Amino acid sequence: MLALGGHHTVAGNPEGNLWTWGNNKHGQLGCGTSDEAHNVEPRLLQTIPPVRAIACGYGHCMAIDRAGQCFAWGRNNLGQCGLGSRTQAEPTPRRVETLSEEALELSLGTFHSLVRTKEGRVYAAGANNYGQVGSETDNRAYTPTQDSPATSFVLLESLSKRGISKVSAGANHSAALASDGVLYTWGWGKFGQLGREMVNGRQYSAVPTAIEGPTVVDVEAGYDCLMVARAEAGHLPWHGVRDAVFGWWGHVGEVAGLW
Repeated sequence: MLALGGHHTVAGNPEGNLWTWGNNKHGQLGCGTSDEAHNVEPRLLQTIPPVRAIACGYGHCMAIDRAGQCFAWGRNNLGQCGLGSRTQAEPTPRRVETLSEEALELSLGTFHSLVRTKEGRVYAAGANNYGQVGSETDNRAYTPTQDSPATSFVLLESLSKRGISKVSAGANHSAALASDGVLYTWGWGKFGQLGREMVNGRQYSAVPTAIEGPTVVDVEAGYDCLMVARAEAGHLPWHGVRDAVFGWWGHVGEVAGLW
């Protein structure tokens, strides 16, 4: 296991032990302190049980233990750790009690976090200034603000029955792929990274919305872009990326179309 943050790194071995190194200004190394020092030597993280998944945001980290419980640490100024509060630093891994379901997957953006559960549901926390956490409010009425982040993980109800098989967080946008190959996107879309037109010319879209087009088999969100793999005609989705055609949207030199 390996995850890279803004200026820090987390690595794990097959037994689920974690090592961290890099910048620790916001406690993102999980060693119980926060300081300006740069730790160049990997340090064993001893305050968390064995884990099966890890992820890093710009200044925060999350992990899933073998029981499906989530732990978070690091920068939490906008509630991105999902602990129910806002703090400048969470230097020790804490169990995320605002999540009650067994977690399977994590994806962290700059200041927001996505969690996919065993039941195929999606939870989100953190900054929502571009709608990247998501909302059930119609896009035309939704007005995100930097001062109203989600400090606890919230269920995205509109995706709860879609059987989500993967989530991916970009800097300020989010994507979720359903088991039937339908892709949903939301958040910041100024550079076309959502793969669709914005409502009333806005540069964000808070409501997870399906992208019309061919079946998608994989998705990865970058800083201001979105990379997808779609199944070719005549190939079934479970043939995987080997039988796929790649495309992207967003800030990659030009706004590129996929379909």
